[in-house]
Amino acid sequence: HQIGVGLNFNTQLTDKILQTRGANYFSVYSPAELRSKLDKEFDFLVTPLAYDFQLQIEKFSLIGKNGWKIIQVIGVPSANQDFTVDDTVIFNVNTLFPSLTTSEGSKGAIILIQLQPKSSTPSNLYISLSYKDPNFVLYQGQSQIGMFLNFNQEFYSSSAIQKAILLKRYVGLMRKWISETNSKGELKVSDKVGDDFVTFFAYILSQNNDIEDDSLSRETAILRQLIGVSVAN
Repeated sequence: HQIGVGLNFNTQLTDKILQTRGANYFSVYSPAELRSKLDKEFDFLVTPLAYDFQLQIEKFSLIGKNGWKIIQVIGVPSANQDFTVDDTVIFNVNTLFPSLTTSEGSKGAIILIQLQPKSSTPSNLYISLSYKDPNFVLYQGQSQIGMFLNFNQEFYSSSAIQKAILLKRYVGLMRKWISETNSKGELKVSDKVGDDFVTFFAYILSQNNDIEDDSLSRETAILRQLIGVSVAN
């Protein structure tokens, strides 16, 4: 198991851990979070719920003019397949762990798959999944998902998905800033990226009203600081 403290988090080591059956990791940003992880949540962190989870997007959902194109997959270490090829796509997670449930609900990992329709009338999406329980009994299932497209308004089936998309966009914005900044150790924000931060800050505040998750205060605090640096420049 691995504990990441603050920003001192070895992502390469994390990927190797996630590829090992029964292994887990978590990150903390304060002593209070560490105490909670090692007390209330400890049993959940070390007790596997399922093994060899596999999610498969069938080939016939991707081929043809009314098929789907996979743009990006987040939350699966093995998601390094060439998505430019219209072929069966398989994602594997070696071990799944349960999450602590409170009055606010459950918080845990999520697999986010970004899809793009090839036409305005795409076909249904066909997926299959399988996993083994702690006794290594195999379970399998299939599902057909119909997609309703509304290009004028975003729709979220749950606040968890809404938050996952928000954080995906937040990480993308931070990576853009890092790649465009050559500060040599000094904190700098260009006018263009500063404008992007202001726009995203308004977006995250509006989304947080729906998500109602206090944990996003860390992201808003970082954005507020970077906007301040942009104005100072």
